[in-house]
Amino acid sequence: MADPAPDDEQLLKHAELAGFNVTPRRLAGFRRAQAMPSTPTSQCPERLVGLCHFLARTGEFRRRPDLPERRRLADAPVWLWYQGYPVPYLEVRDRAQHYLEHVDRGLRELREAERRLHPDHEPYEYATAAAEAYADAVMPTPMMRGIIPAFIDNYVRQADGEEPHVPASRHELARQAAVDLFVRFQGVGHVPNEKAAEFVLAPLVIAKVQAEVPDVEAVLAAMSLSGMNKALWHRSEHEWWMVRHLVHAGLGITHQLATQPGDRGVHQLARLSTPGIDTQGLLLMISWVASALPYIVGYLNDNPLEIPDERFRSSPLPRNKLR
Repeated sequence: MADPAPDDEQLLKHAELAGFNVTPRRLAGFRRAQAMPSTPTSQCPERLVGLCHFLARTGEFRRRPDLPERRRLADAPVWLWYQGYPVPYLEVRDRAQHYLEHVDRGLRELREAERRLHPDHEPYEYATAAAEAYADAVMPTPMMRGIIPAFIDNYVRQADGEEPHVPASRHELARQAAVDLFVRFQGVGHVPNEKAAEFVLAPLVIAKVQAEVPDVEAVLAAMSLSGMNKALWHRSEHEWWMVRHLVHAGLGITHQLATQPGDRGVHQLARLSTPGIDTQGLLLMISWVASALPYIVGYLNDNPLEIPDERFRSSPLPRNKLR
């Protein structure tokens, strides 16, 4: 039998016992911002305390490289879910789909602007121009600045006793990978090299989920906006649990690399990075992992992995194949 849902007085008392003074007016504000459900459930006390910690930057939500520096009330549910608090996955799914629609709209507007300037160009040229403009806009964001050092590390790390390959322009290499990625977002043509695959796999490479870039097409097939949107809709509650574990591991270790790099070349780039990730970056990574989940789990079936997690320390990632 499920625990009874607490009334508002019990909720406020629970927050007070945890050290937070939440007034009825503030609780109503949390609900208006959809940071708390309008209809109380038995999980609301834990969620309310987690929300207070998130806003106050205390407890599990103290300042960390894999958490946002700016704490917006409207973003809180996604980060509570990321940290393992009882937030229904449907809330996260809806927010991720809304963000993908925002990205799709932005790329479509850029394509239309390019078409007006050059009406005689081919469709892939419009998509490439849109991807270049979009990449230039998002490269300075915390999410991309966290991935870049991990991506570059794939090139500068030493393998099999050979000298590491150091690209002439690390930033341009990362930018081209991002352009390839955003072309793939639009579902246009084939990306002619593996940079986009390595770029998007960077967090999982560093998290030891992947040792190297595998079947490029299998990875990139999951990267169209329409494909990610469809995957978000069809994932089960159990599969969303797996997505959360993978995202948590990938971001945590990637941003540790970004802020505490060991390689000199990575360090020079990471010095320019802003610690922290924004909510849009988190939603994008959630969307990709949800889309690529069958591929990732297929790999893990052959390479068992236990993902370290403060809230699920003893929980190994399930090794069952997805339907």
